[in-house]
Amino acid sequence: MATVMLDSPPVTAPDDPLSLLAVSVRELTDDGVAAHLTDLHRLRAVVDAAVVEATGVFDARSAWARDGARSGPSWVAAHCPSSHGAAKDDLRLDRDLRAMPATAAAFGVGRIGREQARLLARCRTDGLEEAFAACEEVLVDEVARSTVAAGARFLRRWQAEVRERFGLAEGDGPAPAAGDRSRVHLSCSFEGRWVLDGTLDAESGEIVANAVDAQVDAMFTDGVFHADDGLLPSERRAIALVELVTRGARGGDDDGTARPLVLGVVHLDGECGAPAPLPTLAGHLGRVPADLFGLAELEHAGLVDWATAARWICEGDVQVIEVGHDDHDDLRMGRKIRLANRSQRRALRIRDGGCVFPGCSVDPSHCVAHHVRWWEWGGETDLDNLVLVCRFHHQAIHQRGFVMTRDQGRVRVTRPDGQPLREPLQPRPDPTLRPTRCRVGQRSRGPTTQRVPTATVVFGHQ
Repeated sequence: MATVMLDSPPVTAPDDPLSLLAVSVRELTDDGVAAHLTDLHRLRAVVDAAVVEATGVFDARSAWARDGARSGPSWVAAHCPSSHGAAKDDLRLDRDLRAMPATAAAFGVGRIGREQARLLARCRTDGLEEAFAACEEVLVDEVARSTVAAGARFLRRWQAEVRERFGLAEGDGPAPAAGDRSRVHLSCSFEGRWVLDGTLDAESGEIVANAVDAQVDAMFTDGVFHADDGLLPSERRAIALVELVTRGARGGDDDGTARPLVLGVVHLDGECGAPAPLPTLAGHLGRVPADLFGLAELEHAGLVDWATAARWICEGDVQVIEVGHDDHDDLRMGRKIRLANRSQRRALRIRDGGCVFPGCSVDPSHCVAHHVRWWEWGGETDLDNLVLVCRFHHQAIHQRGFVMTRDQGRVRVTRPDGQPLREPLQPRPDPTLRPTRCRVGQRSRGPTTQRVPTATVVFGHQ
């Protein structure tokens, strides 16, 4: 993945926190405001950690009883600008952190925030406490250098890997109740406009989102939409949704069903051993036992169970992609073609995971293949010279003076003023990184992440 793991410097609490509050923000430069905002968020995390700890101590001593309160959270809600529910959340987090020393230490110095601490606390439930303790420091490191969304997705992968490795039951609980099922409300308002509202489960939402995104892209290609059409993205999605419904309602002999694209990703690493045989994987992907694979994920919603994966494999178009080298003829096109071919775009989709511009989280379906060394300057259409960028950042590179380079897989961007772009948090986890090289009951002394030659099934639209 081009947006590789960032080296996180040691983080400590500010020596004089009040000095940050005395800064005149409007007098700072742009870089100064950015650094100041980062420091303030770190300070807020430190304060949040102190509030959580103080709430736990206050509740444990029953100090609230002196004032006739029903409970610690009730006292907090009556005396502090906080709700009863928020105080209960703080109490729960404090109890969890007592068994999570690395998480508590990182939270206490502002290296991670309250949301990240809660993610880590939820990750160790349902029989994973011992495995979490063995891997806690590595998990905290990964979450600390990732965005909240990317950290959540990484932890879900870790949970799935541990459950599979040690044969633990799924911790998702019973089947969803009626109130948790997908539902859609469609009603006509007094003015004659229709109101569409509802919630969808992970699989249904992925199907609808992919179909709408694919239709929007097709309408851009057909000239129905263009960059200057004055439409908002939400307006384009509404038009695309109506077009899909209209086309589906016409019937006829033409099968207009949008089949899912299933990408079987084989991670190649000579040090880890031989990969799964590609002919077998390509020809019999639907019948390969689940233990051959690493993870099955929807492009937006994340992990799915293998019963869902098998059905999508049966219904969809399967494409096997090798990750680990780019020696295939269709991935090294040189100067023979200018635009990336389908094989290259699919390989970029897996390798990059979305826009590689630092800090951008736009998914692959809204990105274009960009030549790091521009085609006009002699750049070749090879996988090692291509990266995914969203349309906004593609324009920033070509028209606003941002310069993108690539050094041993790392993407670096320089601003128009010549200064290197500030390294942000990771917007997504590395899809080739497997995070569970540890054994329950034994502290892992070696690396606790590895790249292994297994297959990951990823779903998305064509």
